[in-house]
Amino acid sequence: GSAQFDGVMRLHLEGAGGDVPVTGALSVQVAFASDSLSGSAGGFAGADGAAYSGTLAITNGALDRTADPQSEYTFSANMAGTLSAGADSYAISADVNGDFLGAAYGAMTGLVAGTATTGSGTGYVFGDFIAAR
Repeated sequence: GSAQFDGVMRLHLEGAGGDVPVTGALSVQVAFASDSLSGSAGGFAGADGAAYSGTLAITNGALDRTADPQSEYTFSANMAGTLSAGADSYAISADVNGDFLGAAYGAMTGLVAGTATTGSGTGYVFGDFIAAR
């Protein structure tokens, strides 16, 4: 079968101005029959209330049914896109890794890690997410 998960993603964008925390909405579609997932994150806003335009696409998602949830992630995917607010623009390239929660896989959670490229260079992007059916 398949399932729709909706939740929130929190990221820290590293740029010339330092660490910029942003929070946005997450939507993930999981196809258990084909062991794949995809989705998007958007509607990001900074701690200062600044709205960030752009959407981060979650692609190439794969479930690992042989993973040991105690020590390994049970799914992984790529995430890419650009977030912009005013003169600030961050080109994101990251990995999304996580696990399903509960016996019926009613939720998912995990981590994001990668790079955020701005006009002044490349820094890190890192964060976390949680979503439920």
